[in-house]
Amino acid sequence: MSETAQHARRTTRRVTAIGSAGALVAVMFGTTTTTAEAATTPTTAYSNGAFHLDVPGVVRESNIVLGRPNTENTQAIPLGNGSLGAAVWAQDGMRIQLNRDDTFPDRKSPGRVDVPGLSAMTKASDYHASLDLYTGTYTQQGGGITAKTYVRADKDELVVDVTGVPANSTQTATANLWKGRTPTAAVSSDKTTASLAETWKDSSTGGSGATFGSLLALTASGSVSASVVSSQKVAISFKADSQGSYRLLVGAPSWKGGDGAATGAQLVRGDAGKTSAQLSSAHTAWWSSYWNGVKLVQLSSSDGEAQYMENLRTLFLYQQASLMRGQYPGSQAGAAPLFSAFEDQHTWVPADYWFWNIRQQIAANISSGAAALNTSIFTLYTDNLASNEAWTRSHVPGTQGVCVPETMRYNGGGDYGGWNANRSCDTTITPSFNSQTFSTGAEVVYWVWRQYQQTHDTALLNQAYPLMKSVAQFLLSIGTVGSDGKLHFTGNEHENQWAVKDPSMLVAAMTTVLPIIGDVATSLGKDASLVTQIDAAVKQLPGLPRTDSATHSQVVENNSKDSDSGWVLAYSANPSASLHNVENTQLESIWPFGLIGDQSGSLHDLGVRSYESRSFKASNDWDYDALYAARLGLSSEIAPVLKAGVQKFQIYPNGLSTEAGIDFYNEQTGNVAETINEALLQDYDGTLRIAPAWPSSWDASGSVATLHKSTVDVQYSGGALRTVLYEAGETTSQAIRNPWSGKQIKVVDVTSGATVVNPTTASTITVAATAGHTYLVEPTSALTTDLPYAAVSGTAAAAARHFGPVQIGLDPRGTAAPFASLFDNAGVTADDTTDVGNLDGGTASLSLAALASAGASPGKQVTVGGVAFTWPKTALGDGTPDNVVAHGQRVSIGAKGSTLSFLVAATYGPASGTGTVHYTDGSSQQFTLGSKDWLDGIGSPGLTLGYSNRTGNTKYDRPAYLNVVKVPVSASKTVSDVALPDVSAAAGAGVATLHVFGVQLS
Repeated sequence: MSETAQHARRTTRRVTAIGSAGALVAVMFGTTTTTAEAATTPTTAYSNGAFHLDVPGVVRESNIVLGRPNTENTQAIPLGNGSLGAAVWAQDGMRIQLNRDDTFPDRKSPGRVDVPGLSAMTKASDYHASLDLYTGTYTQQGGGITAKTYVRADKDELVVDVTGVPANSTQTATANLWKGRTPTAAVSSDKTTASLAETWKDSSTGGSGATFGSLLALTASGSVSASVVSSQKVAISFKADSQGSYRLLVGAPSWKGGDGAATGAQLVRGDAGKTSAQLSSAHTAWWSSYWNGVKLVQLSSSDGEAQYMENLRTLFLYQQASLMRGQYPGSQAGAAPLFSAFEDQHTWVPADYWFWNIRQQIAANISSGAAALNTSIFTLYTDNLASNEAWTRSHVPGTQGVCVPETMRYNGGGDYGGWNANRSCDTTITPSFNSQTFSTGAEVVYWVWRQYQQTHDTALLNQAYPLMKSVAQFLLSIGTVGSDGKLHFTGNEHENQWAVKDPSMLVAAMTTVLPIIGDVATSLGKDASLVTQIDAAVKQLPGLPRTDSATHSQVVENNSKDSDSGWVLAYSANPSASLHNVENTQLESIWPFGLIGDQSGSLHDLGVRSYESRSFKASNDWDYDALYAARLGLSSEIAPVLKAGVQKFQIYPNGLSTEAGIDFYNEQTGNVAETINEALLQDYDGTLRIAPAWPSSWDASGSVATLHKSTVDVQYSGGALRTVLYEAGETTSQAIRNPWSGKQIKVVDVTSGATVVNPTTASTITVAATAGHTYLVEPTSALTTDLPYAAVSGTAAAAARHFGPVQIGLDPRGTAAPFASLFDNAGVTADDTTDVGNLDGGTASLSLAALASAGASPGKQVTVGGVAFTWPKTALGDGTPDNVVAHGQRVSIGAKGSTLSFLVAATYGPASGTGTVHYTDGSSQQFTLGSKDWLDGIGSPGLTLGYSNRTGNTKYDRPAYLNVVKVPVSASKTVSDVALPDVSAAAGAGVATLHVFGVQLS
């Protein structure tokens, strides 16, 4: 951002007054706020030709802070450099799982490292830890010991620098693999490095036949002795220095075979004797450069929701830098396998990539100024063009060009593991989820084009053009001209409808993308005959399918019903066809394809009606509803839609979400980031729209990347825009919609001091911009330059952040609280609003009606197993939390009795753990609390429900169960409180979770 502008300020008075409400938010969320909610008057961060934001301070507002050790793998801290990733947690001291981007087809881990000596740190009463996003470094402290851990940005090596252990003490570390793995365990010739090396061939269905492998090398500073413990385990023993310090080094390079012991030693041993500064300087320099290059946004609201969304957006940018810098994308099927803490387990076919689940990440990278992180994604598709063309010839016969598989192997092709019935781009099998999804190629092309519009990277355009051409050839070959003179198509509406006429996504994709391919071909001087075919086909495309909202039995493919309030967008021209997934794909014409926006008129009204009547809400962590709302200008929808999704699926304290199975998912943070960017700035049709869908109760200060290598800086506070700066990356004529609709505005080139747009009330203006110049857009009635100046600043988070039932970070072992105040999961739903609950993290819930039939009604007593519990009064089925997910909370009791009873249910169980009864005399008693899975029967006296609820107001017609667990306690003592077991941080698909619905001392 330029500091050389000439534009004079009318005041530079710094505002320092902070009101009590703002101060409270700052304490809760670890931020220093200088935006309007904390100041007596609105301010601007514009001064002397530039927008001023404290990059390290704002980034560190989103640090992950632990007040207690993260003893469960579901609480792991993620680290990575794009090729090598790690999950770090405090089990048995410190445990680290290493992961790579290139261990196909099963994405096998190089192994796990355990450092038992650090138990003295992790078990200390003063333990605390923080992931510093700005440096990509995880620091733990406790008992006088400090451990700093990072995956080097410049090398495939994990570093652990430890201080504070006893001087000259002997320390140990082990590296392990698990059942099913067959490594060569070895030590280097000088006995200083231990290693586990393994290779295999990709001989699975669709396999490349190539050799892949994993290598883990382990060494340390000081006097090291390496040994082989077993065929799957190696160890090192070493001494701390006289100051009580040591360094552990773990290398995990790309590996295809050879002498693992020698290679491993060569990789890591030379770093053992370097100073901390020597080892970390390139690493910290890379992260500093990265953060100073991307676009940051600081958010605030009185309820703390905006701050939480800021945290998720910043965490997304950290995740992307850690995941997406390798040869292959580190995000797959919406999950983040580079951060896996679950050995070699993966929910989805690990050799495959889903474009649906990575496109929000592509979009958010582009608009956040991190477009370079999309390189591995686009290369994946351009490099596999020949493979996918060959697949298309054999699996989509009678077509030309390439059908890009929605679920595509790393080496191309649409095989889905060994499940041939679920292959992508395959008309030779019975229609299934993605067998006839023909829109993926067009969408890949679309996002390449969107990136080119911003970066003007001609090398990318030339790299992608053969793919563009082949996609166009395929799309031109699958249509048939009907009696109406229009082209019509048979294919899937993504995974929702199978083999239907004119799928809405396909029509939208072709309408938007075919002209783009034609324009690119023309600009590159290529394939004139193809351009002619494209131009002809575009004129014959049908309109988006519409249907009547009452019966979904009528359909038109034109605009004749757009003004009819009883009509909405349809999934396809077969609107009543069966649905096989919970996607609102009829809205894809809004986002990403930009055929419907916020411009007033019947088409916009149709879009709004379709959005409001959508079938699925908060149905998955990849839900795109907030993006649809942003494009429609529905600012009042942004906050509640993001809230519903985040509170339902962001169950892990590292900010990652759940969707299905045992995985950390990063697709939700991608959606949050892109929604924030789209709500602040839209440019999809070449015109800049500033804050077109910004929630009026949220304040924002930050920047968004835009067309022509440019940036828009925005400040919004107190329900109004305060600052709009356009930083031109190229010389161009840029259209900007009047940010203050109906009001007079002007534009000043603050680099030269010249007014380039005279006062006007025009709805859209054009700025003749010069590369390197910055332009201030301001209303003449309330000049930005009249506002007091206050730079955007921030302070590192000091504690975990909470947002209803979810959180980022972990709290210290807290004081006891009443049971009902600890509710953090909405497990009960009414049968007609099932999407508001999520008992198991997989969108299932207990039925309010079935509970009532079993005798459990909100606020009423229910006797189970001879114990009279009060059923939670908040269990109204409306999404209000009604149970406690056991993760170490302390429940106040303050009474005497002989039996402590719990009413519990386990999801993805069985689930159990060790709890503690605390007596007022200072004594304590441990006990085991657990349950069978809620669908597997009663393991003790319990409550039986006739059925349970599922998403989309559907039922699961099998019994569900809650169990009673009774714990004998000392009748002569007063129970002060009971500490629940630390089973899981939150409910998640595939995560064993223990839910507590009642606690009773009798």
